[in-house]
Amino acid sequence: MNRKYSSYFCAGELCFIILINIYACCGTVKANLKSETLELSSSETQKDKTEGILHSKESIFHKDDCDCGEHGSCRYENKIRICECEEHYREFRGECRECFCGYQGSCDFGPEGVKKCRCDYGFSLYKGICAPCDCDPWGARGIGAICTFVNDQKKCTCPEGYRETRINCEDIDECLNTSACPLSMNCVNIPGDFQCECKTGYQMKRPYEDIKNIGCEDIDECSIAGTCMDPLTECINSPGSYDCVCKTGYYSTAGTRGESYIPMYNMCYSATDLWLAATIALGTIMFFGIVTTFCYILQGSKRDTGTLSDSDMAGLRGVRDILELIRLCS
Repeated sequence: MNRKYSSYFCAGELCFIILINIYACCGTVKANLKSETLELSSSETQKDKTEGILHSKESIFHKDDCDCGEHGSCRYENKIRICECEEHYREFRGECRECFCGYQGSCDFGPEGVKKCRCDYGFSLYKGICAPCDCDPWGARGIGAICTFVNDQKKCTCPEGYRETRINCEDIDECLNTSACPLSMNCVNIPGDFQCECKTGYQMKRPYEDIKNIGCEDIDECSIAGTCMDPLTECINSPGSYDCVCKTGYYSTAGTRGESYIPMYNMCYSATDLWLAATIALGTIMFFGIVTTFCYILQGSKRDTGTLSDSDMAGLRGVRDILELIRLCS
């Protein structure tokens, strides 16, 4: 064979070999793909069978395991087991147990399954039921009193400031103790405690401190301008009070110092004015006394004689003239 045909043949043989290899390779790939497809299909079929078996077992398991006891019904919702218990029963660890504290309280279970009752205000636990039990004083509520039953008897545990009675907690009146507050203060009783307040004419010594300990101090009213309104008076300070007294030679219009007496309004007059006012008052009293006496005599004379004498008529004219004079002067 010459070189020309030999080269062509070789070239053709090479091409043939390449084609054979490609075909063989493609066949192997195709076979592998088919095998993998068969394996995948078989795997999915097996998975479906497995899930079907599991679902069937789960259904059987749920049916057998769904039991909440005699006092409840069981069901599954989204694979969650739910117990629906009868009235006065609650679920505890998959079982409906009795849990009733009466109609005035709520019931629950503790970690160990022990029933716990929470009673409403005015009720306390007695033999497993919330029974009436109140220790607060009349008209008060929420003072912190604790009501319980001991040996079938009601017992009150009272907070500070209260004492126990047979039926409830009673407020202690601390103000009955005369030494509860300093002498310069008034004691005011409040529920469960007491307060000390400065008396009239006193003020706190140091603000923002406990007034029960520091007490109060006297207010010097005379240091305040205008305490006494009348310039004829002078201010005299005293513990818890003050007075506006008349200066020497002057007299007060206030005859007494009763509850209605207000020192700052005390007015004073000189001795001359006082004597003049007294003389006028005395003259007025004497005048009306004389007139009254004279009228009484005239009435008696008229009853005796039936008429008035000349002297009586002259007396009447004198009285009439005096009354007219008073009218003109007034």
